Amino acid sequence: PHIWLTSYGENMRLEGWEGVLAKVRKVDGVEAAAPFIHTEVLLSNRAQYTEGAVLRGIDPASPGEPVTDIARKIRSGALTLGPTQSGNPPLLVGETLADRFGLVAGDEVTLISPSGAQLTSTGYIPKFRHFEVTGRFKTGMYEYDNKFMYTTLAGAQHVAGLDQDVTGI
Repeated sequence: PHIWLTSYGENMRLEGWEGVLAKVRKVDGVEAAAPFIHTEVLLSNRAQYTEGAVLRGIDPASPGEPVTDIARKIRSGALTLGPTQSGNPPLLVGETLADRFGLVAGDEVTLISPSGAQLTSTGYIPKFRHFEVTGRFKTGMYEYDNKFMYTTLAGAQHVAGLDQDVTGI
C-alpha cells in the first residue's frame, strides 16, 4: 500500500478501527483500504531452527479492491489462506525464507511473539501459536521474499496479542 494509517505508541494498537476504516474508504482518491497486522515474530520449524521474521495479517475477503498483490493472488486462487488440514491458521511464506527453513505446503511451524506476553512468577512467557504452511510467494524483492509471511487477520491478532484490534489500515 502507498499509505499506512497507524497508531504509534507503546502498543502499536489501533482500537475502534472499523469506524476509521469506514472514514478512510470515503476519502476522495482512496482506491482501496483494509485492516492489517504487522508484527515481528520468531519462526521455528520442527528441527528447532529459529529465526526472526515479519508477520502480516490480512483479510483477503475484505470488501472492495485488494490493497496488495498478495491479496489479489489469494482471491484468484493462486495462493491460499483458506482452511488447513491441521486446523491451525494458514501461513504463506516468502520463497527465500521458506527455502532456508525447507518449508513446503502442509508443514507445521511455530510462531513465537513477545507481543502480548504474560507476566508470571517466573518471568514473561511469550505467545506461541502453531501455523500450517499453505504456500510460498515470490515478489522478486529480496527483503520481502527473505523475511515476510502472511496469515489471516485473526491468526495474526492471536499471535500478536491484539484481541480484535489491528496495527493499522
